[in-house]
Order: sequence, then structure tokens, then C-alpha cells
Amino acid sequence: RTWRPIREAKTGGLDLWGLDFADETHAWAVGDKGAIFHSADGGRSWSRQASPVEHTLMDVDFIDTRRGWAVGFARDQAGSSLVLWTRDGGATWEVQSRVETEELRALFVLDERHAWALGAQQRRSDEDGSQKILRYEVRELER
Repeated sequence: RTWRPIREAKTGGLDLWGLDFADETHAWAVGDKGAIFHSADGGRSWSRQASPVEHTLMDVDFIDTRRGWAVGFARDQAGSSLVLWTRDGGATWEVQSRVETEELRALFVLDERHAWALGAQQRRSDEDGSQKILRYEVRELER
């Protein structure tokens, strides 16, 4: 078995950094300048979703085909990160939280209330310089 491209996503030259599939067909990819792309056919075709930010989005995680989060940071403002969320499959994205003194780069969402994120080198242990794992309590989404 080998890795092979399925189809080129028309990103307009933007780099993509994070990818998540909620199931076999629904996927999201995120990247530079707030780029969010969605596929509803297993990655054969991609369409761009509207993003409320210009931040570099580094990771995305969906718990089902409707509810998802993305994290990223402003390249021109060291330590200025945010968490985006959607409850309609990405038709609309909103800023859920702003996180100062951190550059969020990785995300795992367990459920509507529990999420973990990794930042860049902004948060280091004073004892030995180890990177810290951040835990965020995600507010419950309206149903």
C-alpha cells in the first residue's frame, strides 16, 4: 500500500496544517489566513468555508458532522491564540475563546465539555523547561 493524492484542494496557495474526518465522508482542513475547507465526499472535492479570522489555523477536531473546533494563532502577534467553533458543520464559525500568552497548535476534543490543546514555546515549566499541555473546559453548545 502507498500514499497517493486523492485530489488537489484548490487552496489559492495557502498552506494547510490540520485535518480531521468526522466520519468516512465529512472532513475539514485548516490553515493559513483563517483557511477552512470542507469535504462531504471523503476528500474527493473540497469547498472553502467562511472564516471570521485571518489567524493561522493549525488544527481542527469534530465530534460529529455538525460540532467542531479549530485552534490557531496570529503570526504577527506573539502569543495571541484563539479557539473557533461551529455547531452547524462549518456553515458558520465563531470565536469561542481568545487565549493570550500562547500559540495554540494542536487540539483534541473529547466531547462538548472537554478539550486539550498544545501551544508553542510560550508556556514552559519553570522547573525544567518542559512544554505544558493545556486543558480547556469547552462551554456547552446550545442545542
